[in-house]
Amino acid sequence: MIKSFLVIPNLFLEFIKNSYRFRPFGLSGSTVLSSPSKDSVSKTFAGMTRDGVRNKYAHMTTFANSLFLVFAAFSFSFVFWRRLKEDYPHNCIFKFTLIVLAGSLIGQWVGYTWAREYLFWTVSLGVVLASLYSLKKFSFKFYEVIDASAIGFFWFLLFSNLALLFSVVSFNLSSLLTLKIQLLKVALVLLSMLLYRFISTRYRKLSWYPSGRIGFVGMASLCVYLFLYAILSVFAIGSVSQLPQLPAESVNVIIGVVLSGVLAFTIYKRAGL
Repeated sequence: MIKSFLVIPNLFLEFIKNSYRFRPFGLSGSTVLSSPSKDSVSKTFAGMTRDGVRNKYAHMTTFANSLFLVFAAFSFSFVFWRRLKEDYPHNCIFKFTLIVLAGSLIGQWVGYTWAREYLFWTVSLGVVLASLYSLKKFSFKFYEVIDASAIGFFWFLLFSNLALLFSVVSFNLSSLLTLKIQLLKVALVLLSMLLYRFISTRYRKLSWYPSGRIGFVGMASLCVYLFLYAILSVFAIGSVSQLPQLPAESVNVIIGVVLSGVLAFTIYKRAGL
């Protein structure tokens, strides 16, 4: 009678394992359901307790990541509004940011579904396309939007990268080298934000940019960020453990260098030399 009741936990765990591919401590894929010994039952319940703690910790981590992403969206919206509130109606700015954030979500969905190796670029493409649509819809000036959105984009990237870093540390999802690269990504965003601040107070005094046209601050900071991001992708190749992922990192390098070059050329053409 007692042995019959002791079989119930194993039956329950076997059902979970088969339904959700869940393997608690002490069980393998070839576990035979039989009358368990006292030691095996204690191991089974220990596994249930351990996995319960892990699930609770996973829920807490997911909640923390959600907060990071909320901060990312809010910071972008606030900074964008603060930069343009004197020149455009507040409701237009609000609608602009909503469309851009929707574009980023669509880009993220596309990236997660079909191209995870290029997630950064799919999100960026979604933001760019949504911005171009909003520019035409609300009649915003292109270079004013670049200046305003660049710093907002950096704030968005900061909280997004912090969310990724938090996930990597919490779930131990990577090697030490990959963890260092993720830390460098956070540092790169912070450096770009400081560069934006530095350039915005001095660019009108630069002898090689006599025109002083608006848009320089956003383009220059994005140019530096994309170039350094491409360099960081080169180091990321060394952390790739699977050969099929190598072309993806190479494409990241090429895209970063090309876009950085396009921005640099645009700055040169608008310099008025």
